[in-house]
Amino acid sequence: MTQNIPQKTKLIMVILALFMPAFLVLPLVIWGGDTIPPAINKDLQAARLAPVGVLTVGKVADNTAVATAPAPADGTPAVAAVDSAPAFDAAGTYKTVCSACHDNLPNAPKPSDTAAWQARLDKAGSLDALVKNGIQGTTGGMPPKGGSALDDAQFHDMVVYMLDQAKVAH
Repeated sequence: MTQNIPQKTKLIMVILALFMPAFLVLPLVIWGGDTIPPAINKDLQAARLAPVGVLTVGKVADNTAVATAPAPADGTPAVAAVDSAPAFDAAGTYKTVCSACHDNLPNAPKPSDTAAWQARLDKAGSLDALVKNGIQGTTGGMPPKGGSALDDAQFHDMVVYMLDQAKVAH
């Protein structure tokens, strides 16, 4: 089965085939890119990429925390007083971190179990040794620092809090 393509259609197809490359290349020639790269203003670029500011938090002579930033362009000092960091909340930390084990696991001494805490303190020999054991983790199943992200001073405060709850002199 053969198809007969009319002569007019063949002529139109040949003309289009001849001119099609010109229609594809012509826009590139007319609107093509310049060979000269645009000039870059290095100062403007550096200004746009510069940090917006710097924040430094520290203590001044009267033990109040301050936040400092670069002085504004008008020359006024950029120091703003900030409340000092809140004190470590041992009770809240116990509820969110320590209670999962010390309220539920059989080997973890309960906060009110004076005998268990006294035995641990006596076995360690001192408060510092008991804190060190907790920081390093115990063979009884407690991971280092109870698996928390507390720093050593906060962990010390947690041990003191639990000994106080158990009414154990330390």
